[in-house]
Amino acid sequence: MSKTKTVTMTGYLEYANIFEENYDDNMDFHGETEGEFNANFYPETDDELSKLFEGTGFAREFRGRSRIKDPMLEKNPREGFGTGNYIIVKRPRVHPMYGQYGGQPEVVHFTEGRFND
Repeated sequence: MSKTKTVTMTGYLEYANIFEENYDDNMDFHGETEGEFNANFYPETDDELSKLFEGTGFAREFRGRSRIKDPMLEKNPREGFGTGNYIIVKRPRVHPMYGQYGGQPEVVHFTEGRFND
């Protein structure tokens, strides 16, 4: 049985498809999950990015490709935030096995401390 680990990181979101009205609804790719919420996450520092890989078992590569993306190497290069590199974070709209791990992510205002509105 696998265990869920929580990692808290500081950074910036780009192309945040995290609301019910703008989730990725391409059912050719996400039919089993009825869609996907996703965003590009730019860690604020390299230490923030290290939190994801150290002690979690999360692999730096998937199917021979780095999970860390460099926007300057893409077709439409743009200047990044924080470290300048990003990872794509994803959450299924409906988790196929465990319902509690799917659905719209909770969005909080975090500029003045934990969970202030």
